[in-house]
Amino acid sequence: MARYKDLDKLAEDALALCSRVRESPPQHTYRVLAHHCRHDPERMAQLLMTLAVFVDPATATTGELARIVGRITAPAAQAFQREG
Repeated sequence: MARYKDLDKLAEDALALCSRVRESPPQHTYRVLAHHCRHDPERMAQLLMTLAVFVDPATATTGELARIVGRITAPAAQAFQREG
């Protein structure tokens, strides 16, 4: 297929891909994505760039993830600083 020209269709397909990733077994998702990337790389590049635009690093979800990672890694970082 040719690259997306209809940006609404691109956004729709990006959201549909998100649903499929959440709902499908990981191996199936991998096989489907690998197939599409191999056979339609330009279209998949557009789809992946659209997904990247959807992710806002300042969102509550991303901020919460950063806080969780900080809580997990803080004890090791503090121990390293005490030893150094």
